[in-house]
Amino acid sequence: MGGTDIRENPLEVNAGRGRAVRDSILRAVFVGSEEAVLGGLRLVEDVLDHEFHGGSYCRVTSGVRDVWAAATSGMTPEEQGGWASCLLADLISMAPVRLSGFPVPASILPQFEMEFSRILDGLESALPANLNLESDLFLKDLSLCRLDSFPCLAQVVEKNGRIPRKVLLNNLRQEFGVVLSLGFATGFRYAPFFEIHTHTAMPGGFDPVGWEQCYLLVADLLELYPEYAGLVGSSCFYDPALEGVSPDLACLREQQQSGGALLLPTGQNASAEGKYKPTGWLMIWPRTQLLRWARRAKTKRLHRSL
Repeated sequence: MGGTDIRENPLEVNAGRGRAVRDSILRAVFVGSEEAVLGGLRLVEDVLDHEFHGGSYCRVTSGVRDVWAAATSGMTPEEQGGWASCLLADLISMAPVRLSGFPVPASILPQFEMEFSRILDGLESALPANLNLESDLFLKDLSLCRLDSFPCLAQVVEKNGRIPRKVLLNNLRQEFGVVLSLGFATGFRYAPFFEIHTHTAMPGGFDPVGWEQCYLLVADLLELYPEYAGLVGSSCFYDPALEGVSPDLACLREQQQSGGALLLPTGQNASAEGKYKPTGWLMIWPRTQLLRWARRAKTKRLHRSL
């Protein structure tokens, strides 16, 4: 076996870096109380795992707010930023160990490697501002570091999505056929679904090729999690009227629809003064249809490579 180049597990590399970044911040910001702060971080991490279990990355419970407030009580703004930075770095340091409780497809591990490197780069350059429970960007990074969401190139994919029943009821009259088709396609299940969200901190992938790769990674998630009924996402990206603004934006919707995804409006169609106003739409891609699309897409890729 001598001379064989065996690459180190990428998350192990990130883990070592995470420990180094965490310890560097502890020494710089919490002189003399490093061990006490680290012990407090581990307590908060346990509470986060318990409180976020089964909930969305952005639904911060009172339990999380209480333990967060207790842990940062009396800290200066700089110390609070250092504490939150240490939390992210410490979670990254434990990622290889936590993998046993958060199964991840092999195809997504390189995505975690890239995103962990991005986060650690930011923590090394300076103590970032706005690392708190009111920041959507921070909550998305926190969910990634906890391995409770998956980076899928163009989007972050969380585990605890569901179809909002309110949207179905609001569309029952005008979109009865779509709602009925959705029921048959999902076995009339509203959860669990994977749910996609745009994370502006994640670079690249916002083009047809990147979106295709994103959905192929979601297909890998569905293979690993057979209990999931499909993929959902809510955004003005899926608004058919976007094509009138820019034909290039049609790719944000057409790829899913051609693969069997269904769309339902979530807001009012607004056209004040004849101008386009973004309208929210819910995209639901049932499991069977998404996996069927993924098989076709992989076959086409294989043929193109021959």
